[in-house]
Parts: sequence; structure tokens; C-alpha cells
Amino acid sequence: MSIKQLADYCLGMIQEFPALENEIKDLFQLAVDEIEQGESAPNEIELCYMAIEGEIQEYLYIKDNESI
Repeated sequence: MSIKQLADYCLGMIQEFPALENEIKDLFQLAVDEIEQGESAPNEIELCYMAIEGEIQEYLYIKDNESI
């Protein structure tokens, strides 16, 4: 995945989960900052993707349990 693909993924997830907009933007910015500081782009992109997936799973879990 490239940084452009990650950005597109982030935008899609923000559209699907607007409640997570700030978290997703923060995670993306962290990845960009880390890459700019010399960290491995593929690694930072993967970490960002996994963190966003984790945020979504947590959000869905909480949302599902609110209705119980």
C-alpha cells in the first residue's frame, strides 16, 4: 500500500465512520510525520492501517454493546 492508497483508505473510512474522523486523521498524520522523519514507509503505513482497523473494531464493539 502506498501513502496515496492509505490516504484514500482513510477518506473512505471517515465517510463510513464519521465518528472516528479525528482518530483516523491523527493516525494518518502520525504515519506521515514518522515517514518524514525517516521511518520505513511500508512499516508506518501498515501500522497506521492496523491502528485504524483497531479503532473501527473497538467502535463497532462499543456500538453493538450499547444496544444490549
